[in-house]
Amino acid sequence: GSQGWAVHPSNGSQAPILGDDQIGGFRREMAIYYRPQALKTLYSKLIVEGRKGIDGHIALVVTGELGNGKSDKFYFDTGSFLLFRLESWVGERTQETLSFSDYNEVDGMKIPFTTQVQRPNSYTLIKVSEVKHNTAIEESIFNPPGPRQR
Repeated sequence: GSQGWAVHPSNGSQAPILGDDQIGGFRREMAIYYRPQALKTLYSKLIVEGRKGIDGHIALVVTGELGNGKSDKFYFDTGSFLLFRLESWVGERTQETLSFSDYNEVDGMKIPFTTQVQRPNSYTLIKVSEVKHNTAIEESIFNPPGPRQR
């Protein structure tokens, strides 16, 4: 889509309409999980940097150039070839590190059930208990939420 919004899962507060940079970040994240072949269209250049030891892994490091002077770094475990770390830009000034672990197979796909998100002033731990693919979704879920009721 061309516009988006966010609702905080713990308190239901609504964020303003998301900007192009934030929507671009979500597109990149979804491509990483579900359409890795699309990475070629989301980055102006992908460069294999080589191998590096990090957090007990031997990582294959790939840099994706965003075309705006910034780049994201992907760290793939050389034993499993699963992504275990992503250093990514959110907007123009904020860099975040996402660490992926606890991969489980769902419908033949390996999905990380634990994601740690580290930003300069915050840390978020995301734990997934269940993943379902291709379930029916009501069309109304795509409508922006109205003002929060008190």
